[in-house]
Amino acid sequence: MAEKTNQAYPLAPANGYTRSDRESLVSEDELKRQKRIKLFTYIGIFIVFQIIVMTVFGLTVMKVKTPKVRLGEISITNFNSAAATPSFDTTFNTQIRVKNTNWGPYKFDAGMVTFMYQGAPVGTVAVPKSKAGMRSTKKINVEVRLNTDALPSSSTLTSELNSGVLTLTSQAKLTGKVELMLIMKKKKSANMDCTVAFDLSTKTVKKMAEKTHQAYPLAPANGYTRSVGESLVSEDELKRRKRSRLFTYIGIFIVFQIIVMTVFGLTVMKVKTPKVRLGEINVQDFNSVPATPSFDTTFTTQIRVKNTNWGPYKFDASTVTFMYQGVAVGQVTVPKGKAGMRSTKKMNVEVSLNANGLPSGSNLGSELNSGVLTLNSQAKLAGKVELMLIMKKKKSATMDCMIGFDLSTKTVKSLQCKNSNPQKKRDFSFRFY
Repeated sequence: MAEKTNQAYPLAPANGYTRSDRESLVSEDELKRQKRIKLFTYIGIFIVFQIIVMTVFGLTVMKVKTPKVRLGEISITNFNSAAATPSFDTTFNTQIRVKNTNWGPYKFDAGMVTFMYQGAPVGTVAVPKSKAGMRSTKKINVEVRLNTDALPSSSTLTSELNSGVLTLTSQAKLTGKVELMLIMKKKKSANMDCTVAFDLSTKTVKKMAEKTHQAYPLAPANGYTRSVGESLVSEDELKRRKRSRLFTYIGIFIVFQIIVMTVFGLTVMKVKTPKVRLGEINVQDFNSVPATPSFDTTFTTQIRVKNTNWGPYKFDASTVTFMYQGVAVGQVTVPKGKAGMRSTKKMNVEVSLNANGLPSGSNLGSELNSGVLTLNSQAKLAGKVELMLIMKKKKSATMDCMIGFDLSTKTVKSLQCKNSNPQKKRDFSFRFY
């Protein structure tokens, strides 16, 4: 079944009145003014949309958060303590967990976790150089061995061992960089301060508390301070790097905006022609006489208007015409309605067809004798697709369906619908109303 293309031509005024040149100019000026107003409105909407995109992007993807370092579950393999000495030694397995909540990987250098009793070290464990992926947690299994060999004499340790609970602290600092969008890097240091309480009677961990400290810059270890000349050179270099990064971020943002605009234009702003189809046909009555020849039938069906656009499609009232070899045998009215955004409008109708209007000499008799009657249904819905509440685009949906009736069973043998689009070429222009 071939598609049919109907071209609409402007009709002459019904009352014979034609507008003067002055009226035409006024009308054109008014249309231009309205177009300009709507154009500025669209530009304003787009700017607001871009501000929202930039704000959301800045508050989520581009916001760099400090990664967190934590101790995982502690599994004690050995614990010995002597309150009389006083002394203790223990071995346990745990995890060093580096949690990165950023939208980019966090690469950190090798570090050290120090376990202390009242500020004095009782053991350390190395954290290897590694990377925590985007919005993930890097887990490093370690074995820790602690003892009081380097601990100065303290009466507090004796009383604490006698109490049955030993409290230690663990501290660590990891320095690294969070990388965003492959090229943007931000230095971030994660500090850990955990308090671990060991139950000496059961040789298990009784409690483990965590807290986050803010890191402050340390004074130079060797007491050396930079000269004025070195400071100026360093400041100029930092400014140059900041300018370079600024231009890089601007370039990245422009590319991102182009991607957003392209995706937005190819999806939300692309107006597609709605489709009109016949639904399932339920034949209620069918009478045919090959000798006359004649037929009459009544059936129920659905007129389905499918709208795949990101905005409603409002269409005017129309009719569906049923034909036999190009001659109308009946029609049904399609009321004015609206198909919602990305949805299908379904309208139940009852159709009555007969051969009263068919001319003599048609092939109806032979077709009725064959046991299969083929009819066509055609319709055209004119309406507008509305996007972003104010932008409207005229769209006409054309339907051409072929229906085959089985006269012996009085059922529908076949139903094939094909949508005919009068605009063969893509039209990206919008009309302003």
